[in-house]
Amino acid sequence: LTGFIMCTHFGHLVLSCIWLVLMVPRCVVQGYDQPNFLFLMVDSMDGRLMDPTSNIYEAVQMPNLRSIADQGTQFVNHYTNSPQCVPGRTCHFTGRRIDQTRTWSNSMGIALYVNQSTADRHCVRSYGNESCFEFGAAQNVNYTLLSGLLDVGYQVYLYGRMDVGAGVIDLPSQPYSDAAGWHAGPSIVISTSSANIKKATKPNPLSLVNDSARDPFQDDQTRVINCVNKINTLKHSPRPWYMQCSLLIPHPPFATNDTWLSSVDVSHVSLPTWINESSFHPYDEHMSISKDVWGRFNVSSIGTLRKSYYALNSEADNLLGKVIDAMNANGFNLSNTIIYFTADHGEMNMDHRQIWKNSMYEGSARIPLFYAGPGIKKQIIKNATQIIDMLPTLIELATGDVSNVPSFLSGN
Repeated sequence: LTGFIMCTHFGHLVLSCIWLVLMVPRCVVQGYDQPNFLFLMVDSMDGRLMDPTSNIYEAVQMPNLRSIADQGTQFVNHYTNSPQCVPGRTCHFTGRRIDQTRTWSNSMGIALYVNQSTADRHCVRSYGNESCFEFGAAQNVNYTLLSGLLDVGYQVYLYGRMDVGAGVIDLPSQPYSDAAGWHAGPSIVISTSSANIKKATKPNPLSLVNDSARDPFQDDQTRVINCVNKINTLKHSPRPWYMQCSLLIPHPPFATNDTWLSSVDVSHVSLPTWINESSFHPYDEHMSISKDVWGRFNVSSIGTLRKSYYALNSEADNLLGKVIDAMNANGFNLSNTIIYFTADHGEMNMDHRQIWKNSMYEGSARIPLFYAGPGIKKQIIKNATQIIDMLPTLIELATGDVSNVPSFLSGN
């Protein structure tokens, strides 16, 4: 590898081939020392919060993630292929585009196990066994992050939110994974959205703000405890390991408290610029009305909500910092373990009169990404990358040989 950036044009984006810029040049030999992997993931993080060049970077303190990022390669223009939970996560899990996986919304995950012989029980509960096999035939997902890593000799531990389907959370080997990837099944709200019915489908955003919540993300605290407990057992692992520790935070509701609010620098919490309602594109008007952000909001309320969201990111950093500390305490560090981090999508946080996700604006579509570990250069890459690039990158890093990356994956 030369260490130079190789790029291809895809529409208006320039996509970096991630693995070609990650590694310090070296010769790959038979006896490649496979690194361990700690994959940290959150839900709904605006990627600009991890971009040192962004104007919102200073809005909140996130010392744990940023200290690791500063030691590795940061992809500051990284994007989800679909800004919603299940679609974004299935893109990451399969390395394939949405038009291939057909996971269009949170009501549609991967229908079959990777062996194609069993339907995901959550799919069956919502759609019936016959329909799930029809979905599975159209999706044709026979290779995933899990199967790919097992194929190249890794012990794989998936902890926390998966939200992809494929029967993952029912596998006996993955007892600490959760989130089925099928949510509520068929939804009249989702299936009729193209009719542009001008009615709110989400609660008023101010009703989601609670700045005196005592313990709002207890499930994430449990997920972190489970991750730490597992890391404490890996010291004598006979094979290289891969661990995913995935949290819900900073996903709405915006429930936080003074501990995390104190990490927010209000001088860097600017108000969004809103154009006049009469100038909105019909699509933006539909999204704003649907998310109940149409109408009057005072400056104080907007600022409070934005600050509360940033505070959630500080708590997310603190929780994942405990996982990083456990790794270091057990002798796993950046000399033998690759840490990488991303989110499934971002959060609009009142930009363009919107909250939640489901938008191709930066706040929703741009997500964080960094890699740090043995042989990975310290650098900031500004070329645009996408979430489907991450699986082929992982397999190349795991094996030291790009020829091990299946040619049918959509990413680079």
